[in-house]
Amino acid sequence: MSQDPGQHPRQRPEPPRRVTVRRSPRYGVFIVGGAVLGALLALVLTYSEPASEYGYAAALGYLVVALGLLGALVGALVSVVAGIALDRRSRPHD
Repeated sequence: MSQDPGQHPRQRPEPPRRVTVRRSPRYGVFIVGGAVLGALLALVLTYSEPASEYGYAAALGYLVVALGLLGALVGALVSVVAGIALDRRSRPHD
């Protein structure tokens, strides 16, 4: 469909602009991944030892909470370091 030249005033083409493309990790994925790895480690540690006086369920519950939180913290730190590394690799594009 061609446009009538009288309908639109002549526009100058915009000069090219420099933009910086920044890559960023998905922080939530790292945090949840760390928490899941911590919970899996808790599962392995719980059933690799003989039963204590509290039983497997209580030991697993405490370890999942403790190691899950620790894993989430480690995942968050890894994502921040990855974000810094990716930000340093950002470069301007035309």
